[in-house]
Amino acid sequence: MRLRLATAGIIALVSLACARKSDAPHRDVVKIADRGFLTNAPIYIAEEEGYFADEGIKLEFAEPPRSSSQIIPLLERGDLDVMATALTAGFYAALEQGARSRIVADRGHADATGCDYNGIMLRHGLLNGKSATANDLRGKRFSAGPGGIGAYVLDRYLASVGLTTADVTMLRLGETVEAQALNAGSIDGLHGAEPHLSQLIAEGHDLIGPARIYAPGLHYAVLLFGPTLTVKHRDLGERFMKAYLRGVKKFREGKTPRNIDIIARRAHLTPQVLEKVCLPTVNANGELNPASLLDFQAWLVRSGFLKRAPGAEAGTDMTFARKAAKELGIAQTPR
Repeated sequence: MRLRLATAGIIALVSLACARKSDAPHRDVVKIADRGFLTNAPIYIAEEEGYFADEGIKLEFAEPPRSSSQIIPLLERGDLDVMATALTAGFYAALEQGARSRIVADRGHADATGCDYNGIMLRHGLLNGKSATANDLRGKRFSAGPGGIGAYVLDRYLASVGLTTADVTMLRLGETVEAQALNAGSIDGLHGAEPHLSQLIAEGHDLIGPARIYAPGLHYAVLLFGPTLTVKHRDLGERFMKAYLRGVKKFREGKTPRNIDIIARRAHLTPQVLEKVCLPTVNANGELNPASLLDFQAWLVRSGFLKRAPGAEAGTDMTFARKAAKELGIAQTPR
C-alpha cells in the first residue's frame, strides 16, 4: 500500500513538473552582438524591464567582431540577427553586393543642443590653451577608423581650419590602447566616445572637435537587422522594435536611479562614473536623419570608399520603427 502511494506521489510530482514546463511561455530567440557600449543602453533597459519578454522574445548576446567588415557577413548568414553598430563604408559596400541587412532605427546621434558624446581629442600640451590652426594640426598623427564615423568627424573638423584627413597621418589603433598611446605621445589625437571621452578630458587632453558642433545630426550608432528579421521573420522584427522603442522611452527619462543601476551594470561602469558621462541622444521614434546619411555617403565617395552615393533610403527599412511607434503612440517625425 505504502509503495503504491509513494509511486503515485512520484508520478504526480513528475506530471506537475511537466505541466509547469509546458505552461512556460515560448520565447523566440534573437541573437544580438554586444560589447557593453552605452549606445546599447535602451536594449539593456528593455530586457531588464521585461519589454522583450512581453513580446515573446529572449535575447541571446554574443561578442561582436572587432573588425566592422565582419559584421555584415554574420548578419547575412544568420549567425546574428541584430547588430548595434556605427555607420561604415563596409555596410554600403555590402549593399552593392546584394546584402539584405538593413538599418532600422537610430541608436545615437550628435545632438547640436546636447552634451558631448563623441568628438576629436588632441593630446594635452599641444595647444596650451589656444585655438588650433592648420599649422598646429598638419602632419599630426590621429587614430580614427578609415571609412567610419571617426574619420568622418575628423575630416569635418579639419575642414574648419582648411585641412582634410590627407593633411594628417591616419592610424587605426584598438580602443584599449588608444588612450595609452595618447598619454605616451605615440599619437597626437583620436576620435573618442563616452565613457572614454570624459576620462580623456579629466586627464587634461583637449576636446577640439565635438561631433555635435562639426557633424550635427550624425548617427554615430544605428540598429541593424539581418535578413532573419528583414526577410524571413518580419513579425519577429516588429516585436523586437516595439520592445526596443519602449526601452528608448525609458532611457530618455535620463539618469534615474533605475536607469543608472541597469546601464552601469551592463556597461561595466560604476554608478559614479556613469553619473559624469554624456549619455547618447536617441530619437524616441527611432527615426533617422536623411540629410546626415547623405552627407556621410558623399564623404565616402570623396574619400574613395564608394563609387557613388546610394541615397538616403538605401540600406534602410523604417517600416519596423514606424509601425512600432504608431502602436506605442509615439509621435512621428514629419517627412
